[in-house]
Amino acid sequence: MVADGEGALVRALLLRRSRADAAGPVSHSSPGRTATELLEAAETRAEERKKAQEQRRREAQARKAAAKAAAYAKRLDDLAAMGEAAWKQVDDMIATKKTSEYDQAVALLRDLRALAERQGEVETAAFKKRMLDLRAQYPTRPGLQSRLDEAGFPR
Repeated sequence: MVADGEGALVRALLLRRSRADAAGPVSHSSPGRTATELLEAAETRAEERKKAQEQRRREAQARKAAAKAAAYAKRLDDLAAMGEAAWKQVDDMIATKKTSEYDQAVALLRDLRALAERQGEVETAAFKKRMLDLRAQYPTRPGLQSRLDEAGFPR
């Protein structure tokens, strides 16, 4: 074949034969798995994937919660740095007599309450006194008073 110019064909045949020899003889001595075994293995893998996915979801949820808590702690730190300016901001919001401003004032008051609780009993007592003073200052504003009641502020 080589003499007839079919060297490429001879080369391909030799490569095929050498690869077949290298792979070894095909053996069917081990029995295959049954359909039941294959189904059980597939179910096991599916359960493992589901458990892994649930674990990843829980970890992501925990990371998200930790990030949210850290952001809230930073907000409280920033609020603590503001000092009296935060209470002035509450007064300014209430003075506008707008319900949307009341909502913002109540949100800021919630943060001030959390900050006071974080700082201890003395600050919590001071916060309660300021809230009572704030309520006494605006007794004729039912929209504000109802929002303060809903937020659970002292009366």
